[in-house]
Amino acid sequence: QAQTFFLQANNAVAQEPINLFDYIIRNNRSFSEILTADYTMVNPQSAHVYGVSDEVNFGGSYEASDLRPARIRYTWHVGPRNGMPARTGTEDFPHAGVLTMPVFLARYPTTETNRNRHRARMVQSFFLATDILKVGERPLDPTASEALVQTPTLNYGPCVTCHRINDPIAGAFRAFPPQNNNAWRYDPLNPWYADIFPPGVSGENMPASSYSAGLKWLAPRITSDPRFASSVVFFVYKALTGREPLAHPTDMADPLYNARSAAWNEQDRIFRAISRRFTADGMNFKTIVAEMVRSPLYRAVGVVGENARANMESHAGLGTAQLISPEVLDRRIRAIAGFGWVGDVTRNTSWLLGDFYYPYGGINSDTIVKRATDPSGIIVGVA
Repeated sequence: QAQTFFLQANNAVAQEPINLFDYIIRNNRSFSEILTADYTMVNPQSAHVYGVSDEVNFGGSYEASDLRPARIRYTWHVGPRNGMPARTGTEDFPHAGVLTMPVFLARYPTTETNRNRHRARMVQSFFLATDILKVGERPLDPTASEALVQTPTLNYGPCVTCHRINDPIAGAFRAFPPQNNNAWRYDPLNPWYADIFPPGVSGENMPASSYSAGLKWLAPRITSDPRFASSVVFFVYKALTGREPLAHPTDMADPLYNARSAAWNEQDRIFRAISRRFTADGMNFKTIVAEMVRSPLYRAVGVVGENARANMESHAGLGTAQLISPEVLDRRIRAIAGFGWVGDVTRNTSWLLGDFYYPYGGINSDTIVKRATDPSGIIVGVA
């Protein structure tokens, strides 16, 4: 029983972002809460681990699938200093949606030298439709005299280009420093570095009063940025089609530049229109899904011959190219046939979720974290 309890608690903590995502969509809440939610999702087991069993009423249920929103409190302790005695207190944890969840902080850890920059890069990639590494794609001359300045990330022009954008967001994670490999531990009194841009975002500096809850300050500023809506549109597009959004062509000497530019412009026009509807509808996630499915990006009605290269390029990004995951395929088989593809007479052992899970492209979220996008010979054989 103890092993089952801890497994159910562990799964609830590990799946907190997914559970929050599910809760927001099912209840038609603003998708901005994926970052701004001042709560997390717990089941009876994880509520006990977080110490909120008394605050969340499960009505006597002990089902691991029974998930409820909850606000967590934390206890802090400060040893004797400056003539003051040791102090202990309990305060509300500064929830900021997925940003303050242990699984997000553990998946994207930091070090004393990285200083949360990796986390800041992922925040921009996931929620601001920005690849900060693309911003810095330019040659650097390590022998140039100005490149030898002290703290180049703060003083050297080519470095500052990216770090001025990325480092303030990294500073919003200042209360989550690396601590004995537990990079998800919360430390509201953690000091920040002097040789780095101060915490903030988009040119706005964070007030010192928000340092202990930097992500709570950051989250609404990200969700009010038009790029947040764009990032959600990009996410849905890839989820439905299996394609990355088109990149704007840069080589004007390319004979196919006009065709590729036309394809990008059409995709961008549709993305912007869907983004506006999403924002106008209170950021209801279902709006994006419905609009995307109705759009020409998803509903391609014909094909272009391979010999018509320019025509193919101008229609790039249309239609779907999605390799179904073993989990989804298993659910589809059960929905259509009434039972699954099973390996025993009890019909409980799904081959797609068991023996054929990894051969068909499954992941374990540890050593295998990316889904297969192209069918291998083994996947074709299983199919």
